[in-house]
Amino acid sequence: RGGVYGFDIQPQALALAGERLRLAREEAPAALAPVTLLLQSHAAMAEAVPPAWRGTVAAVMFNLGYLPAGDADKTIITEPQSTLAALEAALALLRPGGIITAVLYPGHEGGGSEAAAVEAWAAGLAQQDAQTIVYRQLQRESAPYVVAVEKRQRG
Repeated sequence: RGGVYGFDIQPQALALAGERLRLAREEAPAALAPVTLLLQSHAAMAEAVPPAWRGTVAAVMFNLGYLPAGDADKTIITEPQSTLAALEAALALLRPGGIITAVLYPGHEGGGSEAAAVEAWAAGLAQQDAQTIVYRQLQRESAPYVVAVEKRQRG
């Protein structure tokens, strides 16, 4: 049911995703929803996703950092400014009870500042609008971790 939009600024990332989707469709053709892959920043989400989706989306997932493929340019990373814009757009797209997840990678250069910005954004959301959690391995400060936001029901 529904549909999926994927965003990346690297053609290589979209090619890898496209290949995984092709293989998954070979295994179970009817199991996947329609997927649109866009060579755009996640910050363009509000303009790229159909206006009718506003307030109806069940989940938005972010995997931040850099493309982990062996030959990828690891200096191309997500940035706090575009990520915060994307998070705001995602929150507007969510239906009540919908969830945003963001996997954060503080262990690479730039990752710590982005993780801090995402945490500050999530912590600053009004409790009547959303509830937030952090799922993190406490023994390894540089390990990836998840911030999740659930949009609250309006009464």
